[in-house]
Amino acid sequence: SDDAVEVYENLHVLPRAFTLPISATVETDDVAAALLEYDAHRYVILDAGSRIQYPVFSIQQPASSIKQQVSSYALNDVIVTATVSETSWLVVTDSYSDDWRAYASHIDQDGEQETEVYLVDGNFRAVLLEPGVWTVRFSYSPDSVKIGLFVTFLAGMLLLFLTGLYLWRSFYREDDESNTVRRVAKNSLAPIVLNLFNQAIILAFAAVMARILGPRGNGRYDTAVAVYLWFETIVNFGLDAYLMREAARDRARARQIFVNATALRLLLFAVATPLLAGYLLGQQGLAEPLATETVWALVLLYVGLLPGSVANGLGSMFRACEKHEYPAAVQTVTTIIRVTLGMLALSGGLGVIGIASAAILTNVATLIILVVAARRLLWPNLPPGRPRVVSVLQRSMLSAGWPLMTAILLQQLFPGLNILLLQQFQGDMAVGWYGAARRWVDALVIIPSFSTMAVFPVMSRQAAEDRSGLQRSYRLSVKLLMVTAMPAAVIVALLAAPLVGLLGGGEYLPEGAVILRLLIWSIPFGWFNSLTNYVLIALDRQRYVLAASGARVLFAIAANFLAVPTLGYVASALIIIGGELVLALLFYADVRRRLGSVGILRAQVRPALAGLAMGGAVWVLVDINPILALLGGLIVYLAALLLLRVLTAEEWQMLAPVLPERLRRIVSPRSN
Repeated sequence: SDDAVEVYENLHVLPRAFTLPISATVETDDVAAALLEYDAHRYVILDAGSRIQYPVFSIQQPASSIKQQVSSYALNDVIVTATVSETSWLVVTDSYSDDWRAYASHIDQDGEQETEVYLVDGNFRAVLLEPGVWTVRFSYSPDSVKIGLFVTFLAGMLLLFLTGLYLWRSFYREDDESNTVRRVAKNSLAPIVLNLFNQAIILAFAAVMARILGPRGNGRYDTAVAVYLWFETIVNFGLDAYLMREAARDRARARQIFVNATALRLLLFAVATPLLAGYLLGQQGLAEPLATETVWALVLLYVGLLPGSVANGLGSMFRACEKHEYPAAVQTVTTIIRVTLGMLALSGGLGVIGIASAAILTNVATLIILVVAARRLLWPNLPPGRPRVVSVLQRSMLSAGWPLMTAILLQQLFPGLNILLLQQFQGDMAVGWYGAARRWVDALVIIPSFSTMAVFPVMSRQAAEDRSGLQRSYRLSVKLLMVTAMPAAVIVALLAAPLVGLLGGGEYLPEGAVILRLLIWSIPFGWFNSLTNYVLIALDRQRYVLAASGARVLFAIAANFLAVPTLGYVASALIIIGGELVLALLFYADVRRRLGSVGILRAQVRPALAGLAMGGAVWVLVDINPILALLGGLIVYLAALLLLRVLTAEEWQMLAPVLPERLRRIVSPRSN
């Protein structure tokens, strides 16, 4: 006969999920010994090195564990509903791992907030909860999976890039340099496509980095980058634009100009180094100094500026010789190198400092690639010569470069000061939430950037020869930007939570979504400023642009000190909107003085009304279904554009040559 098998029931088993008050916490250096002394039903045993964020009672008070409801239990996700009357531990009697994440949502609040998972009782997972009714979602999310997904994505993008490179080399020939249209198309289309390609890779890497570093780590890195950009602007000193302009005008002097610009960059780097040291000394003397890894990241980024600045000069030489596709392709290669090195740093646990170190290697690689490419493709096509360093030429470079350097520095100071003062008043976490939202707004900047670069040469010519033509072109460009900006703002505001969640995960919610819903409404003013900035430059109003940009920086400083200490990241988002509005008003006032009544305000009213109609439709439908709200809003917006006749017959006629044939037939009656 079969041997009998006896089955025993453990009547003293712990529930799958239970709570105990924090007063029942026992901190110890020997968890195994403590488990023999303290009953796990009445105490929570915690390792002394856990760095708990709440005070632990010196005299432990035993309590009765309260069973909580496990709403869902799957292989990688566990959802528990818990009700606690005081600050308590929620313990799930499953094995602990560093790769488990926990997201808690209160019954009275929208969205999830990531909370730290602790190892308790030598094996189990636990989180701390404030009094209330909570839903806690435990999710198994190992970094190795995130890294693996990104490596797969990067491999696909690399294959796509190599395929594009093969097709370019197969079909494009530089045998007709006299064909201006072909040359301009080559110099604009290739960089645009490659820039979009690079942005996709950078955004994907940012998503992985956001999840691994968390809001605090990302906030520290964003702070370092914001300050670094100021010093990068000083070291470059507008020399990229000067080198590209002067070398394009006089190829015979191109070598001489490049050598002197490079020597000047090295000198500026040496001059800026004590400035950076002084800044860090002053910053660390404040009540809220930068974190150590932020300081190291800033120093390492600055070290990488030396090869990076020289590489920028070589890139400008390629552009001066109308070979824009080469630095664009090199930038794609180095983008792949940078994110690969950054991923290795993250997987090795090097964090913010590792990513900043990767920038040094990336810039060195960029310089080496450009030097090799220049020896084969650039220098043989330039007139021979033996360049030497000439101090008179360098002084003229400084004289010509300082207005552009100042303008760029003021543009960098506006968002940079926002980040730095937010870090001072609210800490690294707030900067991390803010950065997750800001990345989506920055991703959309590519729209006004490319459109402005496309119309700037035309507007520059019209500013000198045809002021009425400039008025028409400017008015139409403003309308088109507004027509694009309004639905973009509504869509991003609607999808703010999933967009921030996609980029950073639940750890950045709901704060990141709140910031994005506010921050996105800066784009109508910001895109207007992007275009108007170049219109004023075409009208030789560079000094006014500098003064207006300086006024915006002063506004940002005053507003940050007044509002951020109390309103935090909400104030930072509103200050960006306010700063863009201030600049828009200043720009509009000068355009009106220089061009007369352009009708810019009237040009923006109808797109704005169409945007309000879209927003109203989205607001009505969003409670029914977000997808329905999105589709309904777009339909309402398109209908409003047609009913309000946003574009005049003359403007349709101006657009007709660039429209597809079928669409041209549809709109042709409007232009008659």
